[in-house]
Amino acid sequence: KVTVALSGDGADEIFAGYNKYLGEFKARENGFLAKMLKNSLPILDKLPKNRNTAIGNRIRQFHRFAEGMQKSPQERYWYLTSWQNEIGAKAMLSDKAKSLLDGEEYQSRKSRILNLIHGSDFNEILHADTLMLLPNDMLHKVDSMSMAHALEVRVPFLDHRVVNFAFGLPSHYKINGQMKKRILQDAVKYLLPKELYNRPKHGFDVPLTKGYKGELRNWIEEILADDFVTSQGVFSLDYTRKLKQTIFDTTNFDQNQVWSVLAFQHWWKKFEPTLVAEETE
Repeated sequence: KVTVALSGDGADEIFAGYNKYLGEFKARENGFLAKMLKNSLPILDKLPKNRNTAIGNRIRQFHRFAEGMQKSPQERYWYLTSWQNEIGAKAMLSDKAKSLLDGEEYQSRKSRILNLIHGSDFNEILHADTLMLLPNDMLHKVDSMSMAHALEVRVPFLDHRVVNFAFGLPSHYKINGQMKKRILQDAVKYLLPKELYNRPKHGFDVPLTKGYKGELRNWIEEILADDFVTSQGVFSLDYTRKLKQTIFDTTNFDQNQVWSVLAFQHWWKKFEPTLVAEETE
């Protein structure tokens, strides 16, 4: 019976709510812990990393931070915003598709975003995400799924007055070494129980790993089948074979990365006739 809903989208981007922002903040501070993790990269390289356990996820986060510390502010932003680096992406792709990462369109888009990053004002990181992550990921999902169900979703945090106010604030109003979204949390502190105010941020990850090995197995076999991958020409056959083995025989993998590939394959299989028709018109 609900026809209109409110969404909190935008609050993380304009008030610094994500863990990666805390990592960037600590990288720019370059304190003792940051230096220690940076120098621990050879050890972290060898430890198991995944989102499926608390320890594995923490090692994964430390490893991403340590790798990011080796990079310039621009390249660190690109690395922390991506779920796969460019070397890893090329290893996933077919020879034909690899050229896209060296192509003018990709490099031009990357440059437009990275030109916003100068390594000075922390707000530049939030600005870049507001231009890239919000419209191409968060808002797209909200818009497409809400419209598919005749639901109007409004995003009050993205009212232009709120956005202008947020970007006029010094970054330390939003983030320090202990807290993200500081001014937003403090603004509603008196309205919330103490345990909510002090509770760490929680994501909305779906526990997909069991499904991969159970009811989703036949679907995975279908969209990663050798003949389909070969005719598609996007992924390396060697990569998809190893991916299937990883999904079915281990638990040490990043389920979100795997889901991104599977979702792309499902999309391609569903819309390939339309894509081919458009190319031949």
